[in-house]
Amino acid sequence: MLIAHVTDSFHPRLGGIEHQVVDLATRQAAAGHDVHVVTRQLAASGSDAGFPFTVHRLRSGWGAQGRLRAVLAPLRPDVVHAHVSVVSPLGWAGVDVAVELSVRAVVSVHSLWVGPGVLAARLAGLKSWARNQVTVAAVSSLTADRVRRTCPELPVHLVPNGIDVGWWRVPHPPDRSGGVHVVAVGRLVSRREPMSLLKAVREVAGSSDVRVTIVGDGPERAKAEAYARRCGLASAVSFAGVLRRTEIRDLLAGADLFVNPARREAFGVATVEALSSGVPVVAMAESGVNDFVWHGKNGFLCEPGVALEDGLREMVTNHDLRRGMAEFAAAHPLVVFDWPGVLARWDALYASGNERTATSGPRSHRPSRM
Repeated sequence: MLIAHVTDSFHPRLGGIEHQVVDLATRQAAAGHDVHVVTRQLAASGSDAGFPFTVHRLRSGWGAQGRLRAVLAPLRPDVVHAHVSVVSPLGWAGVDVAVELSVRAVVSVHSLWVGPGVLAARLAGLKSWARNQVTVAAVSSLTADRVRRTCPELPVHLVPNGIDVGWWRVPHPPDRSGGVHVVAVGRLVSRREPMSLLKAVREVAGSSDVRVTIVGDGPERAKAEAYARRCGLASAVSFAGVLRRTEIRDLLAGADLFVNPARREAFGVATVEALSSGVPVVAMAESGVNDFVWHGKNGFLCEPGVALEDGLREMVTNHDLRRGMAEFAAAHPLVVFDWPGVLARWDALYASGNERTATSGPRSHRPSRM
C-alpha cells in the first residue's frame, strides 16, 4: 500500500506529533508499505537523510495546495493520512486534495479544539469531511468528543498514539535518599503550562524534600528559568533541555513521580511512557490523560477546583501511596498503546475507507480500570 502522510509538524522540530508521525511512518515502512511524508520546507539547516521513507518538502503560504496536488497526483497513493491540530493548513489541504483526486482520506486529530471561535472556524471543514466520507480518528476520548460536538454528523474513531511499551519498562533502584525526584517532559510552550508546574513546586518545596527535572525546550524556557531563580528554586529545579529517548528512559528509571500540568493535553505520550516505566503520575483530570491515568491507582488526577499543588503535595509527602501506585503501574502495562495494536487499527481504517455508516460510533481505547 502506498501511504502519504501530510503533516505541518515534522522533523527537525521535536514534539508529540512529530515523534508520532516519524514512528508511525517508520513502522509502516518496516511492514512493507511504500510510505511518503509530505511536510513543510526545511529551514536553513537540517536533513531528511536516514529515514526509511520518502520525505517531500513544500514551500508553505499562497499556492501550497497546488504544490501539494503536484506531489500527490503522480504518487497515486492508496491513502492520504493527514495529521491536524488547531492550526494545520497543510494537513487540512491534504484532505481537500485527496478528495479532489478521489483518494481515500484519513485524518488524525492530535489536539483539543477549544473556544467558540476555533470551533466555528472548523465547522465548515468538518461538514465537508462528513459529506465526502472522510475517515476521522482522534487520539483520545476528549479529543473525539470535541470534534463530535462540533459536527455531530461526522463519525469519529479513536486511535491513540503508539509507543513501544516493553522498551519503556525499566528496573527501578531500591528506595533512595535525596528526596522525591519529580520529572516533567514536554515542550516548554504556554499551553503545556510549565509555569503552573513551577508555581506548584514553589508551594511544595518549602515543606518537602523534592527535586525536579524538567525535560524539553521552547519559548517559555527563559521565563521558567528566571522564575525558578527569582523564587529560590534554582537548587531544587533543573532544566535538562532536549534529551534523547534513551536518556529520558534512564531519567525515569530514577524518578519517583511524573507531572503533566497541561489542562489542554489532547493525549500525553510522555505520560504513557512514564506509566510504562512504572512511574506514577500527577495530571489534570479534564485533559486527555483521563483515558489512562486512574485516580488513586496509577496516579493523582486533579479535578476542577483541585489545584495542581494539592495533588503534587499529596504524592510527594505520601510515600506509601506513591509506592503503591508505582507497583500498580508496573503490574498493569498499558498494552493498548503498544505499536502492534495501534498499527492494526490504522490498517483497519485504511482498508475500510468509505465502508462505514454515518451512525458508526467510536471505538474506545481506554484500558479497563482494574
